[in-house]
Amino acid sequence: MNREQVMDRVKKLLALGKSCEPYEAALAMEKARALMRRHEIEDGDLNDDGVVREDMTDSFGRLPQWLMILSSAIAQHYDCRAIHYRQQASGKTTVWIVGAAGDVEFAKYALGVVARQLKSSLAEFKKQSRRKLKRWQANDYRLGYAYGVAATLGELKSGAVTDQEAGLVLSKQAAAQQYIDENMDCTKHKVSTVAATSEAGSAGFADGRDVTIQEAMHGPQGGRRLFGEV
Repeated sequence: MNREQVMDRVKKLLALGKSCEPYEAALAMEKARALMRRHEIEDGDLNDDGVVREDMTDSFGRLPQWLMILSSAIAQHYDCRAIHYRQQASGKTTVWIVGAAGDVEFAKYALGVVARQLKSSLAEFKKQSRRKLKRWQANDYRLGYAYGVAATLGELKSGAVTDQEAGLVLSKQAAAQQYIDENMDCTKHKVSTVAATSEAGSAGFADGRDVTIQEAMHGPQGGRRLFGEV
């Protein structure tokens, strides 16, 4: 296949990646990513959409710290930016993912996957605990889990890259930042470091280190509404 045929094949696989059948979507996106790596095709080669933004969560009165850490780590892994902000009119806070259209789709899928894994892991931790968890302990578990995911993704991202790849990442980051500066009228929130040193926090960190993210886009639930009360 020539490059044009390969790109056409990738686009068809990306379309299948939006299937409502999770297994079919995951398989299609895995094949698409493999073709893109093999033929050095970037997201920008596949669409003319440029930088986009996606609202990833329902609005919170106050955005949970674990969600800020988790969304930032996953967005960075996919060369996107996670913006945590308070809407000027309503005072509600939420998370926006900003980046190249294809990258945002992958980040959106990954957020949904990790959210489901977090929910399942917390439920299992509660089941194994001798006493009923207090709210602060459950929140510590979530926070530890988020730190664990961030540590794992950070290690994956720190692998050797070529100068061309590094330049592309910088270009994407600059484009995302320009979009944010020009289009997002909001009060931004920085992610601060909060310790999760309790037993629940340590357990969450260990479980977060084992996170698994398939290279797929999104199933029927996507990444939205999965970050509500876990």
